[in-house]
Amino acid sequence: MSQRRAALDPFYLVRDEIAESLHKLTESFTSWERMPHGDKAKVRAADELSSRLGDVEAMVADVAAAVQKAAENPARFHIDADEVKRRQQWVDGTRSQIRAYRSKIDSSKMVVNVETGSILNALRAGSTASSAPRDGGGAAAALERERERDNDDFLDAQERTTMQMMREQDSELDELGGAVRRLGDVGLTIGRELEEQQVMLEELEEDVETTRGKLKAAQRKMEKLLEKAGMRGQICIILFLMIVLVVLSYFVFS
Repeated sequence: MSQRRAALDPFYLVRDEIAESLHKLTESFTSWERMPHGDKAKVRAADELSSRLGDVEAMVADVAAAVQKAAENPARFHIDADEVKRRQQWVDGTRSQIRAYRSKIDSSKMVVNVETGSILNALRAGSTASSAPRDGGGAAAALERERERDNDDFLDAQERTTMQMMREQDSELDELGGAVRRLGDVGLTIGRELEEQQVMLEELEEDVETTRGKLKAAQRKMEKLLEKAGMRGQICIILFLMIVLVVLSYFVFS
């Protein structure tokens, strides 16, 4: 495929955008891996990386659908079987890279969830133990009840914080989904415009061929006319054309 056609092909435009997004994701992923385990910033960074990966996955899915459509009728899109194969290989390689990132992030989230669950279970166990009957005065019982209320308040606060974070993540995912849909619409619009321009170019090429045929026919008629007229007739025709040119020049420049 020529460089000019490649520059106008929506596949290469979207491919370059995905490659740039993956490059930035790789840099962020490297920084994320260097963060200390259990750090809250690492958890937030993992959520952000996961959202960005979802965005890129949706873009790759749109490209894969377009490549599949082109594979069904390569001639319509002016590409050959080798070009279709290269595009499919790029889609497969990009998806493998995304799956590798996704696997590491999900594994990290699973470890954090297990640790968080262990802490919450330990707190609940402590709360239950503190509520058991014990020997002692009223002051000791009041102290145990106060400790139990503190534990319950802490657990409720943690649950509210978790729910708030989940709602914020859902909102961000909705926004990303909207951006992906808009990008898909832009890609479809570019594809339709390219198809329309291709049709216009084909019509223009047909008109040029028709005009070229008419010019050749007129040239042949002129040659036959000059042959019939002879040398003297040719001189007369040339003089006549010169007079017409002078008259036209006079009207144009006067």
